[in-house]
Amino acid sequence: MRNCFALSLEVLARRAAGFRNLVVAIVAIGLLSPAAALILQEWFPLLGLLAWLPACGVFVARDAMLVAEWRGKMLGEWVAGNLDLDSVAAMFAANRTFPTGTLAAMFDPLPTRKRLGEESRPSPEVRQVIARSILAIERHSIRKSWFGTVRLLLLCIVTAALILVHSVQWLAIVPIWWFFRKVSD
Repeated sequence: MRNCFALSLEVLARRAAGFRNLVVAIVAIGLLSPAAALILQEWFPLLGLLAWLPACGVFVARDAMLVAEWRGKMLGEWVAGNLDLDSVAAMFAANRTFPTGTLAAMFDPLPTRKRLGEESRPSPEVRQVIARSILAIERHSIRKSWFGTVRLLLLCIVTAALILVHSVQWLAIVPIWWFFRKVSD
């Protein structure tokens, strides 16, 4: 359990560092683009503000990868019978120095007794199936996050390119709806 505690603290620290980096990137983009526009007395540096969208997308996808890696390790210990997820979740919930909402979201999809609706321990085979199912859902979610981020990046590049070549009339031809449609599973 001590190893899981240390692992959880490491993931929380890495997530916080990622969020700090996102805030720094957003502030830098928000300051540098208008400053460059003022210095150059041109409007095109303001297109740098479009970088906010893919920057946020990269943060979301990387954060999902961190949490999925953590869940995979926790599930591995649970499948092996070395970890009681309810005890670990209760330990974190009892300590008010940790971000309770963040930890609750990290533990939410894990197969605690409350979630499984039973007090007995599932067999190792059932544990394996549950763990594989959760990890498959995580992988799918991460792929969708990266795909959405790439679509946002492409949308920003196409928009900036069309604006830069003064071909705003071509915006009507670009299928913008494609970038925002719901991807079927």
